Amino acid sequence: MKEIGERIKNLLRQKGKSVAELADYLHLHRATVYGILNGTISLSLERALQIAEFLGVDISELVHGGQTIFARNADQGMIELIRREVDRIIEERLKEERKKNEGPAQGV
Repeated sequence: MKEIGERIKNLLRQKGKSVAELADYLHLHRATVYGILNGTISLSLERALQIAEFLGVDISELVHGGQTIFARNADQGMIELIRREVDRIIEERLKEERKKNEGPAQGV
């Protein structure tokens, strides 16, 4: 986890973004974000996706420092599992957005 935290710190510097901005984006306290960056707080897949989105990078940049999963000779089954999980998270977010946009039904 500490390696991922170091990558996030480097990307924050490269992108000119602050820990405070990242904390606001994630709706977390800065101390929690510092814990993630220092490797004392675990990082979920969903949170890693949010951080990658904030930084404008692919999640492989966070996890493998820019090397693709394929370059690391990862197990194909694990790759498929990650893809399915990412698809599930995206679908959940889309459903939440649709519900927000629908609002309460209006009577006529």
